[in-house]
Amino acid sequence: MRKLGIVAVMFLLLLTVSSCGKNEEMNKSTLDVMFLSNIPSNINWKFDSYLRDILVEGGFEVEDLEINVQLYPPSHDKLTIEILAKQVDVFIVDESLKLILMDPFGLLELDSILVSSPELKANPDLYFEDEETGKTSLFGVSLTNDSRLLRDLGLTLQSPLIGVVTKGSPHKEKATHILKALYEIE
Repeated sequence: MRKLGIVAVMFLLLLTVSSCGKNEEMNKSTLDVMFLSNIPSNINWKFDSYLRDILVEGGFEVEDLEINVQLYPPSHDKLTIEILAKQVDVFIVDESLKLILMDPFGLLELDSILVSSPELKANPDLYFEDEETGKTSLFGVSLTNDSRLLRDLGLTLQSPLIGVVTKGSPHKEKATHILKALYEIE
């Protein structure tokens, strides 16, 4: 009986400790961008300075902003874990991960991008309808081989990438501007 009591106490202690994990807000001084795509992770390219230049072009103040860019191969598991961790501002993922990524409850509406890029209306999979209001909104941007990002990288991918901004991001305006700039088609 004593062993059962000790096991029960240990189990409760383990539950208590595991529930005290990170549940902090996103870091406001860091803009986190995660790629889950077929872009080679060993590519010799400075993504952080590239994104910083895009923000400066857009008139944003970036002196105190750290930009953290991570590149991973496409992975359903990695995407699910990162969505649950809520520590990424911008996801840019392979189109094959669309079903996991596209959840309007965790993503920021990107309708403001439509004003300057009306051709975005071409991909209905990136839109969702609000059941209460009936309004349809854009939640993702398709980055094809014609997009500024892939042109600048000099890469051609088999399938497009999808870019989204998370609803919990403290950098919504900057993140939206980055997606808009990465989308630009000549």
